[in-house]
Amino acid sequence: MWPFRKSRGDELNHWIASAENFNYPPKVFYEELEKILTDRKIPDLTMDRIEFAEGGLLSDQRSYLRMQRERLVFDVCAAPFGTGYFFSCRTVQLSVTVKLWQLLVILFGFNALWLGLINLVGFILGTEFWVALLVALILTLHNAATFNSLSIDALLTRIPVIGTIYEACFKRDTYFRLDTRLMYRDLIPNLVQQLSETVTSAKGVKLVRQYRIAPLLGDLYTLLEPREPDK
Repeated sequence: MWPFRKSRGDELNHWIASAENFNYPPKVFYEELEKILTDRKIPDLTMDRIEFAEGGLLSDQRSYLRMQRERLVFDVCAAPFGTGYFFSCRTVQLSVTVKLWQLLVILFGFNALWLGLINLVGFILGTEFWVALLVALILTLHNAATFNSLSIDALLTRIPVIGTIYEACFKRDTYFRLDTRLMYRDLIPNLVQQLSETVTSAKGVKLVRQYRIAPLLGDLYTLLEPREPDK
């Protein structure tokens, strides 16, 4: 319920493929992938370019395309590697972590509200109003978790501090949310793989190695045979 541990999330899947004697501008690959996703009208998916250090603090930066839907994140990389080239797509589920400072902010806010109400209407009425507001907030968060409206859910999750508490304690994993999450987990890596095969085959090059991390056996990789791109 209150996971104070620091976590970067759980890696659910990692697909990577390489091609020899091939080069392609990563920026163009990301733009083509963004266009595919836009044309398919994938809902509630944000896309951003981010930079990750290749090593330490002063090392070179490598550009990635990050796609995110709620706490499901896809980090895509297309980059040269020696005389070859590789494509990768990581699927990560970010964990909900309630931090100590967030709890302190909540406690400070409610304490300040309580003191303000006491100064305004007296101790008894102020305390009654404070309890009523607390109950109203809890009921609102609880009821919001049962709504079918994704807009209300998305709005609450974006509120600083309150959004984290809402996700950790009130938000429910409904059948719809689970099915939608599985659709994203299946569709996005497949689109990355299809585009990778398309751009390499257009230059007469095949992806010579393809690996996918086993979701349940996190440190084991299995070799996949290259497949023909969809025509």
